[in-house]
Amino acid sequence: MRARVPPGDLDAYAAALTALTRDPDRCAALCAKGPPTVAHLDWGRITTAQLTAYHRATPGDRFPHEAPAADG
Repeated sequence: MRARVPPGDLDAYAAALTALTRDPDRCAALCAKGPPTVAHLDWGRITTAQLTAYHRATPGDRFPHEAPAADG
């Protein structure tokens, strides 16, 4: 069973944390699942995926690497 706490509901959040303190097996299971569950949220992986999407959407060298100098 997967319980969710509604955003902004501090009472529900407190109740969920209290329930975890009373259920060490569930707490251990959640701790074990944490790292694999959020591995895809690594900023390095997110950045690489975003840059890959940009490169696919803009084939070739469509944007100059340096902005032209402004006439002064």
